[in-house]
Amino acid sequence: MDAFYEEDMKANGSWSEYERAFGTLRFKVVVPQLLDALQSNGRQIKPCLVDRDLWEENAGISLETGIITLFDASCRYHCTMVYRYC
Repeated sequence: MDAFYEEDMKANGSWSEYERAFGTLRFKVVVPQLLDALQSNGRQIKPCLVDRDLWEENAGISLETGIITLFDASCRYHCTMVYRYC
């Protein structure tokens, strides 16, 4: 779906009404349809950090506060079943 949208934007240019409609379609229709089944029967989806390029150069600790910061990380909702069997 995103690939189609990107190609359409390249070919036809920006159109604010279309962009808003696509965002609404994605986040209010498509995503709930995909995730609702995974959150049935008492199950819950919890976000987890998944980054195949996480290494010491992508993390730092503030000397003033001690807060850990990740650079170039990508937090997404992922089904843990996928990663258990990879």
